[in-house]
Amino acid sequence: MGTRAVFFKRLCHSYYWLYVGLKPTHDADMVELPVEGDDPQLAGGWCGTLFALCQDLEALAEELGLKSHTQTDGCNWCHSNESSTPWIHLHKGAKWLTTVWKGRQWLARMRPTNALFNLVGVTITTAAPDWMHNKHIGTDHYVYAAVIKYLVHYLMPQTIEENNVVFFEQLNVAYKDRRIYMLSHGSPCTRHITYHTFVKFKTMSRQMVPSTGFSLGSPRFTIKVMFIQSYLALLL
Repeated sequence: MGTRAVFFKRLCHSYYWLYVGLKPTHDADMVELPVEGDDPQLAGGWCGTLFALCQDLEALAEELGLKSHTQTDGCNWCHSNESSTPWIHLHKGAKWLTTVWKGRQWLARMRPTNALFNLVGVTITTAAPDWMHNKHIGTDHYVYAAVIKYLVHYLMPQTIEENNVVFFEQLNVAYKDRRIYMLSHGSPCTRHITYHTFVKFKTMSRQMVPSTGFSLGSPRFTIKVMFIQSYLALLL
């Protein structure tokens, strides 16, 4: 057994005992272990479960043995491909939407080899495709506008109009300092954010993004936090 297989075998063993909430009676190689103390519970009655496998697409293929995204049918979460069920179709009637795997169905059909998929509840739905490699680029401006609105309307201390001015002034300075080039309406690269970009972002931040709240655990909140952190890091 190779090093990687041994690693996942032992990791899976640890997750199993964490799931049942008891002190292990044997190790990953089925060698009996002495149980310390009279209480068989591992953590005072608490237990845990593997909730998500968060890796980029390369790691999901290399480490977990899933399909590579470079294959013609490289999606691990549905039956999309480059021909009969095109993954590039993004409308509501796209064929691949009806082919998304259910956990148990995927386990029975694909028979994954990584030991982690032997754990209770761990299926392809546990594997989380990373945002950067899987988002549709058409969503970027909505995400940016949502972050700007969240900052300007709720986090920054002054009025919305004053916050808007401060935000874009600081953003413009930060881009100039780092010589970040931007394209605007097909014009040559410049070393500053153009007026058209200002208007575009301001318009979206005011009109295109709903002002509804987000719960702490929602994906949209997580995405906002991620971009807010990126923006703050840019200004530091």
